[in-house]
Amino acid sequence: MYPRSQLMNSNLQKISILLLVMGLFGCVKPVEVVKSPVSVGPGEQLLAAGVQSFTIGDYTAAMQYFKGALAVGRGVDDDRGVVLAEVNMAETALGMGDLSQVRNHLLEAQRLVEQRGVEGFASRLEMISANLAIREGRGDVGISILAPYLTNTNGLHGNNDYSDEYRLAALISRTELAFTDDDEENDQYWVALYRQVFADSAISNISYKARLLRFEARLAHLAQKRMERDKFLAQAMKIYREGLTRPGLAALLVEWGRYLAEDEDRNGARDLFNRAFFVRVQMRDRYGCEQVLSLLEALDAADGEDVGPRLEETRRWRAVVNGNNPKMWGGLVEKRNPVR
Repeated sequence: MYPRSQLMNSNLQKISILLLVMGLFGCVKPVEVVKSPVSVGPGEQLLAAGVQSFTIGDYTAAMQYFKGALAVGRGVDDDRGVVLAEVNMAETALGMGDLSQVRNHLLEAQRLVEQRGVEGFASRLEMISANLAIREGRGDVGISILAPYLTNTNGLHGNNDYSDEYRLAALISRTELAFTDDDEENDQYWVALYRQVFADSAISNISYKARLLRFEARLAHLAQKRMERDKFLAQAMKIYREGLTRPGLAALLVEWGRYLAEDEDRNGARDLFNRAFFVRVQMRDRYGCEQVLSLLEALDAADGEDVGPRLEETRRWRAVVNGNNPKMWGGLVEKRNPVR
């Protein structure tokens, strides 16, 4: 019979690891019901609720649940529970685009791991550090952190976990970074490596497949193969819709809109950007909303005609996104249903 604290920490770890492969890295897997011979504690309940909220893209609710789990962990002097909550909040803040919060929670988690000897978090902390560096424009630092995960295999090496899930997470970030350079051969290399690792892995989560389809679509777009591109994107969208995966769906809509804008199909691009905006509104994703609003403004500027009403609507949306009135966000959610 294991002590209750040991069982609870084990279950917390199992649930919390799910965030690593969620929308933050383009893949989502459903929350697993972890069974144990003892009742589930309040900290684990809050963590599971936070993971569920993160899964559907409700980052605001997820953050509140994780803050509650943090308070519970501190209240019972549970170092591992506290680190789990800090790591989850860092990953959630990264999804929200709040980089200052990412840094704060990451530093606190790193401090606790180092000072109190909490094990099992090295790889997750490195993934967060790498993606934070990339988002801050320090791609060389991100690449340096990700490098071991792109070469090592067969699970644990010291404190690090080079299992398929971590390797795929690293490959997603590295492949995204590759597409920022004007080097199609390099793009093809990283997509091919992701394709191979995914095919060879024992992971059955089809959201990894959706991410691969989006990469394949990007290669097809660069090769000006529009029909092939749209076929890949439609398959990925089907996966995201069936899995109710808002982060992946929103990202796909933005990508597809960008492709149509480059094809000079501004009406089609605007429709996709609008749909992406309202998905991100439902996620309470300020960073993502700002990104889409900027894309809509660029489309209006390219039209070269009287777009006053559209610009005014965009300004109203930006005021809501930058405000702190939850009722106003609710009004945007009710404006339309973007998934159709």
